Amino acid sequence: IICGAGLHGIYIAEELFATRRPAVLIDSDAEKIASLKDRLQGIGLLAGDATESDTLLAAGIARAGGLIAATGNDKDNLVITITARQAAPSIRIVARCDDMKNFDKLKRAGADSVISSDYIGGLRMVSDMVRPTVVTFLDQMLRDREKNIRVEEIGIPERSPLAGKPAATVKKQALLLAIKDNEGKFVYNPPEDFVLKEGHSLIFMGTPEERLRLEEAIRPRV
Repeated sequence: IICGAGLHGIYIAEELFATRRPAVLIDSDAEKIASLKDRLQGIGLLAGDATESDTLLAAGIARAGGLIAATGNDKDNLVITITARQAAPSIRIVARCDDMKNFDKLKRAGADSVISSDYIGGLRMVSDMVRPTVVTFLDQMLRDREKNIRVEEIGIPERSPLAGKPAATVKKQALLLAIKDNEGKFVYNPPEDFVLKEGHSLIFMGTPEERLRLEEAIRPRV
């Protein structure tokens, strides 16, 4: 669920669509929502107040994998975060923050991650100065609409058929960059005989199709 149909929200929706992730975009401006139907084909659009629990329920928060509070108003993002956390206690929430003095408030309200556009923009400018080739590589990867290659992550759930298998099993399906173990440590470029366990997170580079195939391979069998 994306709350706020400004430029941030639109770019978020386009990225989710490009990587084949279903999404719903909410905004209180019904005319703006209507104007986005052609640009955001494949994205659910809902006119409503995202600070209201009824609106979030209508957007499907009970079954959503995550919510992004991306309005241009920190107070609205704060209320959205509180409302979403109450409606879906286990959902992952990412909140936009324009004024860094509100960073801690959003975290205390229940946001798992708080993103400051100014802070991220500053880091990006430094990166473009000191490591321009890396930045160009990442930019081209994001803009390539034919291959849609991304750096992705998938967690290994309980009873996954992949648990107990070597990392070579994943390397046959995608470019495995690292594994985050159950202690929060990263194993970079894991060897092929590294044993995968429940709770591990796989960080890999691949297309949406490769991600979907890997998600299917990891899914517990009933």
